[in-house]
Amino acid sequence: MTSRAKHKVLGKVGYNIVKILGKGAYSKVCLIVNETGKKYACKIIKKKLAGLDFIEKFVYREVEINNMIKHSNIVKVHTILESKDAIYMIMDYCRHGDLLEYIKNFGCFPEENAKNYFKQIVEAVCYLHDHDIAHRDLKCENIFLMWNNQVKLGDFGFSRSCSDGFGQKALSDTFCGSLAYAPPEILKGISYDPKMYDVWSLDEEVGEHNHSSLA
Repeated sequence: MTSRAKHKVLGKVGYNIVKILGKGAYSKVCLIVNETGKKYACKIIKKKLAGLDFIEKFVYREVEINNMIKHSNIVKVHTILESKDAIYMIMDYCRHGDLLEYIKNFGCFPEENAKNYFKQIVEAVCYLHDHDIAHRDLKCENIFLMWNNQVKLGDFGFSRSCSDGFGQKALSDTFCGSLAYAPPEILKGISYDPKMYDVWSLDEEVGEHNHSSLA
């Protein structure tokens, strides 16, 4: 249980922390409830741990992109709060956790279920690309399961626009995402098309390439 005193900003707007759902290097995700008992997930980003450069390059970009997108297969961010020490992103609570955790606990899905889930993931990615946004961190840990056989894509920490300030296509040279899902350009340290990064990661998720093909 996290001490409420450490996160007074949540209490002031009617939320209480129930438990920690997961932790990262500079953030953690908590289950929170509002005054009516409705459950949400809250990503708490510690500014001191993340560092000013990371906050400015990635976190504020994540906040901006989350404010721009709305899709049934993308985790919705309802409220964003900021204090001197932290940024709080209040979003959908996906009660069945992430895809990797579910597979580890219960095993593989039947083929028809897998097809349905993958179709939803592709629809979310197509929506992002149509809005000129790349996710750049597609992996099982960022796919979340709802109670009604719906999946939602989340964690936009490495997402970015695919155009420059003049509306021209922009390549990326940031080494980000997860090695197992990364395209060859990432491993070679050369500029890459962010949307094609997503396409490669989707391909890796369905196992059409093995890791040796990345060499």
